[in-house]
Amino acid sequence: MSTEPKAIGRKEYTKLRRIFVQIQGARQAHSELANCRATHKL
Repeated sequence: MSTEPKAIGRKEYTKLRRIFVQIQGARQAHSELANCRATHKL
């Protein structure tokens, strides 16, 4: 018997993972855009 609980299924995990990656990507793009805007101000 494994001690770790199998709360979420593999499909749910994959879905959450994909959403997380999309959020991270959006945040990265946003920070790059902010940096670009800051440099253009100078």
